[in-house]
Amino acid sequence: MVIGVVLSIVVTIPYFLAILSGDIWLVGLAQVVLIVGAAGYYAMLASFLSEAFAPNVRYTGVALANGICAMIIGGSTPLIAQAILGVAGPWGVAAFFALLSVLTLVGIVGIVGMRRVRRAAQVGSEVTA
Repeated sequence: MVIGVVLSIVVTIPYFLAILSGDIWLVGLAQVVLIVGAAGYYAMLASFLSEAFAPNVRYTGVALANGICAMIIGGSTPLIAQAILGVAGPWGVAAFFALLSVLTLVGIVGIVGMRRVRRAAQVGSEVTA
C-alpha cells in the first residue's frame, strides 16, 4: 500500500511532464505507471480500513471514512484543481496532486501506528489479566 502511494508521488513530475509534452503515447505510458501505483493502494484499502476500526464500529467507521472522504476530497478536487490551474498553472496542480498523495501516506502511517499501539495495549492487558 505504501509502495503504491510512494509510486504515485514519484510519478507526479514525469506524469505532468508527459501531459505537457502533448505526446499521447508518453501520456499513456505515464498513466499506466500511475494506475499501477493507484491499484497497489486501492487493492489493499478495504482490508486496511476494516482493520482500522474495532469490530463493534467497523461498518460505521469504514462507511463514514469512505463517505466523508469522497464528499470532501472527491467532490471538491476538480474544482480546487481548476482554481489552482488558473492561479499557478499545471505545476500547481501537480503540487496539489502530490500533496494529496503525501497526506494519504501520512494517514497510512498514522493508522499503522495506531494499530500497533492498540495491539500493544491488548497484549499488555492480557499479560496483567
